[in-house]
Amino acid sequence: MVASKPYAGSGNYIQKMSDYCSDCTYKVKEKISNDACPLNSLYWQFMEQHRQLLQKNPRISMVFKGWDKRQDKEAVLKRAAWCVEHLEHL
Repeated sequence: MVASKPYAGSGNYIQKMSDYCSDCTYKVKEKISNDACPLNSLYWQFMEQHRQLLQKNPRISMVFKGWDKRQDKEAVLKRAAWCVEHLEHL
């Protein structure tokens, strides 16, 4: 059950809301490069995997509208798949 919206965040959100990123070598502003923060692509993978449930929520439907307009969706999801396959190297 999702009350208002899931507590999932991209690298940018985690960087703003915590101090976990202070020593990280990944680039939080990047989405698809080898140096991109894995949390960016993994966030979108999560959102896509649960889209049918999440897009019914008015607060999240706007997030999907922005995502649907992006030209790099396939590359972002490809990066996420790579990250999942190589978790031991992250």
